[in-house]
Amino acid sequence: PLGVAEHKGVLRIAQTITHWDTQEEDEVWATGSHQEQWVKTLGVEEDQVVELGRLELPAPEDHSIQAARFYGDRAYLITYAQQDPLFVVDLSHPENPALLGQVAFDGFIDYVHLVSPDLLLGAGRADWNNAKFFLFDITTYPPRLVDSVTIAGVTGGPDFWSPQRIVVAPGNNRAAVSLEKITESTTTINSANAVS
Repeated sequence: PLGVAEHKGVLRIAQTITHWDTQEEDEVWATGSHQEQWVKTLGVEEDQVVELGRLELPAPEDHSIQAARFYGDRAYLITYAQQDPLFVVDLSHPENPALLGQVAFDGFIDYVHLVSPDLLLGAGRADWNNAKFFLFDITTYPPRLVDSVTIAGVTGGPDFWSPQRIVVAPGNNRAAVSLEKITESTTTINSANAVS
């Protein structure tokens, strides 16, 4: 989910850590788990990689990071299990990452892309059989869901929302997406669909 990026000599990482719970110390089988979501900043000091700062996201224990993008001094992160939140993190001070805001919404986002300095596009699903696109205003904190659109009967495979499958045309508010149409016996590729 594009969870690593370098900016001004600082490496930024979005990370989900899973802790497996057992009933006893010598127990081999896990009885459950809980997860933590972190944004970490790393630098180099005296030829050693060192952690500069970290922020734990206030996401539920059953969530994991599904999409992450770093633009300038900001991180945009999606975690989910049943309902997604979008987190916006300020990384302008690498030693002290700060949560600027979060917003919850219905659906699932697997990929986020900055379409302008003010707008963030999320691509994902309304459910397993319907693609959904989300548009967020990121000039306010918490961010605000401006609009969403669902396209029925289309979905994708594991790489469905890879950066190679979506193209955003800056300046004209359009994105081209390759979608896979669901049929009873097979999956076929639709030609590029425009979302505006």
